[in-house]
This record gives sequence, C-alpha cells and structure tokens, in this order.
Amino acid sequence: MADLPGCVYINGEFVQPSEARLSVFDAGFISGVMVFDVMAAWQGWIFKLDPHIDRFYRSTHAVRIEMPHAKEEFR
Repeated sequence: MADLPGCVYINGEFVQPSEARLSVFDAGFISGVMVFDVMAAWQGWIFKLDPHIDRFYRSTHAVRIEMPHAKEEFR
C-alpha cells in the first residue's frame, strides 16, 4: 500500500497512515465508541483550529472518552 498524505494520531503518537494499527481489543473497536473528525489545512495552517478543538473535546466528553491532553497541549 502506498503511503497516504497526512498523519494519524493513535495510541498517543502521530504516525503515517500506512503505519496506523488498532488492536481488535481496543474499546472503540469492540463497542464502537469513537470520535472521528477531519481538519482542513491551507498554506500550513489548520482552518479554524480553536473551534475545531472545542467541538472535538465536546464530542469526546459526550461519549465519555477521557482525553489524555489538555486543549492547549493538543493544540
């Protein structure tokens, strides 16, 4: 499989999409609890990053996923 553009944040680190692996024992895989989101970037900047992070954290809270990073650290 060819390397895809972008990166994936999984298990506490950023990796290339072709390197992303998820255990079949992961809670998201077993029970379907997850938050999926996509960010758009132009000329090296993420479009509306702060509102995006706020929505992302609201979504994780709604499905009871504990975020391991504060918003500013995640930013």
